[in-house]
Amino acid sequence: MIAPNMEIHRDAEKLGELAPLYAALLAHHVNLPNVPQAQPSELSWSLRRAEYETWLKDSNGFVVVARRDGIAVGYAVVSIAAGPDDMWVTGNHIAEVQTLAVRAADRGAGIGTTLLDAIDSELGCQGVRDIQIAVVATNEDAIRLYQRRGFTPRLVVLSNYAR
Repeated sequence: MIAPNMEIHRDAEKLGELAPLYAALLAHHVNLPNVPQAQPSELSWSLRRAEYETWLKDSNGFVVVARRDGIAVGYAVVSIAAGPDDMWVTGNHIAEVQTLAVRAADRGAGIGTTLLDAIDSELGCQGVRDIQIAVVATNEDAIRLYQRRGFTPRLVVLSNYAR
């Protein structure tokens, strides 16, 4: 399989084309065991897109888009917060992968790894060494991917959402 081309964007111009990938990620998440009820797809995308726009504008964040034959097959959005962390020893900036999504048909083909490689490269250029990512607790494939990259569990988020 041909490796995807990677693009890095620092503005919201390309966000619209990511909506189908986000919808696929949301559908994947709602099919995992022990997850709360999700927002309707269009509302969820609208809320998430607004967050992306804020992170891109206010945090030196960026979007990495993986393309095959000109079509987006995966993406990641990264925000960068000022550090150091108030509790943990970190550098002066802390990156967070806010979303990493890969088209359902392309999962397991190394696109997530390639997106993470591009993130690491971009953060290295910016001198950012600390990075975190949240993952749905029952998303075992994603957890394995991140652990292979050296991520370790640090916090557990508990929720009690009213339905």
